[in-house]
Amino acid sequence: MNLAPKAIGSTQFDLYIPAEPGVVHNTLRNVRQSLRRQGHRAGEAFSWELALAEAMNNVVEHAYSGPEKGDIRLTLSFTPTELLARFTDTGRAMPRGCVPDPAEIDLDVPTEQLPEGGFGWSMIHALSREVTYRRIKGVNYLNLRISLDE
Repeated sequence: MNLAPKAIGSTQFDLYIPAEPGVVHNTLRNVRQSLRRQGHRAGEAFSWELALAEAMNNVVEHAYSGPEKGDIRLTLSFTPTELLARFTDTGRAMPRGCVPDPAEIDLDVPTEQLPEGGFGWSMIHALSREVTYRRIKGVNYLNLRISLDE
């Protein structure tokens, strides 16, 4: 997915952030506050934040797990109707070189039998109209297209 050139009413962010847990929350809060100051209606919605938080946390927890540290480049393009998001990092590749399928999780079980993880990719898929991933020469590219109409 190519991030389109600026359209009328669009807002773009190009951020480099360290792949550290506390930075994810602060980054998304700052983007939301900036959108609110600009009067962009996405500043009042939170579903896009959930998808971005899950994706960034996956990079922090999995791509950069262990002693290696790195950055995430986050490119966001908000139009009045959608968000195009690109995550770029040099951490580990996704397992099998592709985005995990949304898990079919049986929620009709006692709480203690629910899986500890596995909900993140299901949420990302549910909140996104399009999810693509590729790895080129040691660089991960994850792209999300999220509708802001809902």
